[in-house]
Amino acid sequence: MLIKITKLIKILKVCWKAKKIWTKPNAAKVLIYDRVGSENFLQYLAENHVEILDIRGESINFYIILKLICDKKIINKHNYMDLYIKVIDPLIVMTFIDNSISFYKIQLKNPNAKKIFVQNGMRGELGDIFAYLQKNNSYHVDYMLTFSYPIGFKYQQYIQGEVMVIGGFKNNSFSKGKILSDKKSVLFISEYHPEPGLKNSPFWVEPDGRSVSWDDCFAAEFKLLPFLKNYCAKHNLILKIAARTHVIDGAEYQYFKKILGDKGWCYYPNCSPFSSYQLVESSEFIVSIDSTLGYEALARGKKTACFSIRSFSVYNRSTKFGWPAKLPEYGPFWTNHADDQEFERVINYVTTASDKEWQQTWQHYMADIMEYDPSNTRFRKLMCELGVPLKLEYTDVQ
Repeated sequence: MLIKITKLIKILKVCWKAKKIWTKPNAAKVLIYDRVGSENFLQYLAENHVEILDIRGESINFYIILKLICDKKIINKHNYMDLYIKVIDPLIVMTFIDNSISFYKIQLKNPNAKKIFVQNGMRGELGDIFAYLQKNNSYHVDYMLTFSYPIGFKYQQYIQGEVMVIGGFKNNSFSKGKILSDKKSVLFISEYHPEPGLKNSPFWVEPDGRSVSWDDCFAAEFKLLPFLKNYCAKHNLILKIAARTHVIDGAEYQYFKKILGDKGWCYYPNCSPFSSYQLVESSEFIVSIDSTLGYEALARGKKTACFSIRSFSVYNRSTKFGWPAKLPEYGPFWTNHADDQEFERVINYVTTASDKEWQQTWQHYMADIMEYDPSNTRFRKLMCELGVPLKLEYTDVQ
């Protein structure tokens, strides 16, 4: 009884905070499932042909609720989404949230409609989608728009659908080479997450019941960053931190201060949708552990050192560089080993390689990791083939 009351209170809170919509949703050729990331699609799509299905409580359509009541259907998330999609009757249902299991399960009533997800981040088996997916024929999409073929084929082990490689959608929208580089600067890309509120509580729990602590997950940063600070000081390089959060002097800043001390580094908050991309482009060298932004920097040809070392404290094969591509334990610009000599080898190569040498080395590996498609021409071409109207300035697809 107590559980039912708690659930009811939670539902009422969502309803109270949500925007209330009383009109019937408009028919549209495209339905974006989940508002998160929808702005990326809306950059290219003709908005008068698009509707958005909010699934996080941003809005509630009471026309749909009342119709469920009239049809004597149970009012739950599944029935709400199912009826919403039926009313919209779209040609395309797409999402930027590629790790949404509920999206894979959507059954479209219109046999001509297509279901598409666009990969928005690096994926793995550690606290991520491949730890939770089961091989199940009910998982289905028509197109998986992925960073590369190796990750696309990994998805195909669980989900029925065609793989189409487009690279990083947001990364493709950012033009490279238009910002003057801040020479002699090394930018470390933050992957900060706040510690759990309760002391000694797990950071997350794996499906098999194994718990992972915050300290174990972020031991990599505590291992790498002191080395990086000393290296920059020794070689007259400016150490910059690309933060995840927008607060100048908040918990993330204090986290880096704890590791790096008061001096010898500069902190840059994430203050706009493309500020981190601009910061990457304006820095001469990039350092990443396993951030999506680090891989995106590589895809655009930035000189990037990848220290994929989380496995020394939290063993999992998907923490290795470029997973699930089958790459060596170490290479010219990466290592999977938490060793200062390896750190020095990698950062020395990245900071001393000529542009020509870097170009040859980088191109040899990137097809297996992440491709780069400026202005998302592959996505736009697919939309045109499927009959989706684009904004006028994006209709010219070669």
